[in-house]
Amino acid sequence: MKKLLLLVVILTSITNLFAQVAVPVVKSFSPLRGPIGTMVTISGTNFDTLAANNIVHFGSSRAVVIAATASQLTVKVPIGTTYNPISVLNTVTHRIAWSGKPFNVTYAGPPELKVTDFAQKGELVGNRPSRALTMADLNGDNRAELIVTNKDKISIFPNISATSAYPYNQKIDFPGHGESYIVLTADMDNDGKLDIITSNNLDNSISVYLNRTTGSVINASSFAEINIKPGISITGIAVGDLDRDGKLDLIVQNYEPTVSIYKNLYAFLSCTFNKIFMASSSLPSRSTNGRMKSLS
Repeated sequence: MKKLLLLVVILTSITNLFAQVAVPVVKSFSPLRGPIGTMVTISGTNFDTLAANNIVHFGSSRAVVIAATASQLTVKVPIGTTYNPISVLNTVTHRIAWSGKPFNVTYAGPPELKVTDFAQKGELVGNRPSRALTMADLNGDNRAELIVTNKDKISIFPNISATSAYPYNQKIDFPGHGESYIVLTADMDNDGKLDIITSNNLDNSISVYLNRTTGSVINASSFAEINIKPGISITGIAVGDLDRDGKLDLIVQNYEPTVSIYKNLYAFLSCTFNKIFMASSSLPSRSTNGRMKSLS
């Protein structure tokens, strides 16, 4: 009986411990704009006090964290930063937060962009027919890979750029589910690595490819797939922390027309999703090439 009571106490303590995980919050950052290399102060709550235990991304590019307190991070704007929200992952609690607005990257140079400001095109040989494309730093080297979906494959072109070298290595292919017209990236399992999410029109499914890269090496075994089968045609996918628990949920736009929400039931290095909501609208839904991603 005493052993049973002790077990109950231990299990209760563990349950309370996980229930009390503090989710980080990004309240503001300053300055709001600046060139690559700008020092930015991020203000909020529930950051880790050790700089190395906070992973910060400006869009899909990882920043260097210079200093940290529980309420403030000092970071350096990384190369490859685009107009996207800032994310902060506390690697101790494995919870993530996003800024409510993007950082605005500025550049020195003429005020107007002209045709002559672009170099002659370079071309990469992929698989035909291509369906969708996005860019993200998949291996944490501050260089954005190209991710291209094809008829029945997903291709990754690793970025090996130096200052003036041609930037992309030979593509790496791994099997897809077919006709993936939407592709986006987000850290779905809060491990600090960007995962790949696709819609698959051939079997009306969604794939979340969890990023398992080690070091800078990317190969066909670098991703572990989770496949969700709503069974209806998908026209858009977005990600966002809808219930403020520090985990990204999936929002799916269907042709039917409905919008489905899949709650992320994350445990560290693992993800499962539970459909919790479906809203109806009066007209069939149409997507603009999958650009529904939201992190706010």
